[in-house]
Amino acid sequence: MLPRMAHEPTNGQILEALIDFRDGVAAKLEQHDRRFDAMDRRFDGVDIRLDKIERRMGRLETRLENLESRLPA
Repeated sequence: MLPRMAHEPTNGQILEALIDFRDGVAAKLEQHDRRFDAMDRRFDGVDIRLDKIERRMGRLETRLENLESRLPA
């Protein structure tokens, strides 16, 4: 059960509290958006590096196949 208040809040006080709460939530969402954007940039960098590694592996596999084909049977 909620404690009794000395007086009931006015509509203006309720509205002010709601606006303060909304502003706090909006600020927190902006923080999370910035963090997620930073993570996205990091993941993009990782994806680029993985693509480079995959292409390099493909070239190395091709070279290895060429060398293996030159070996005597």
